[in-house]
Amino acid sequence: MPRLSVRSPTLTRQRCTPPPGRPGLWRNVGAVALSAVFLGPLAVMVLGSLQRPLQPPPDGLDLWPDPVEWSNYSAVPRFMPLARLLLNSLLLVAVAVPLTVVVTSMAGLANRHGPRPAGSSASRCSCCWCPPPRSGAAGRVPRRICRSGS
Repeated sequence: MPRLSVRSPTLTRQRCTPPPGRPGLWRNVGAVALSAVFLGPLAVMVLGSLQRPLQPPPDGLDLWPDPVEWSNYSAVPRFMPLARLLLNSLLLVAVAVPLTVVVTSMAGLANRHGPRPAGSSASRCSCCWCPPPRSGAAGRVPRRICRSGS
């Protein structure tokens, strides 16, 4: 019987050269543009909270309110039940999130360890009940799964 020898592959260090141009610059420009898109509405919301309370919104684009009302933040509990809203959010986090995790974990476990995990009718059914959009690769893959198998 011939003797087999296993040789470990040698790892060679290759130099990575950056592509020509300045990719770091474009990444920073993209990050700044994306930040401006998301921080713009936040700035409008904060500046809008400094308007006088119970007044209609101004006509046109009035970003900086003329009489700045910093006392609006202390008057919020008179207009909104913040304690009740906080209690509703805590109830949702305490009940709905763990329940969702348990149910989806059980469904995934049943789908994986069922009688036919790869081509089970439950897998095909779950794809067909929630059809994806008809454009792009995301729309083609689940329809192929639904059509495959018996």
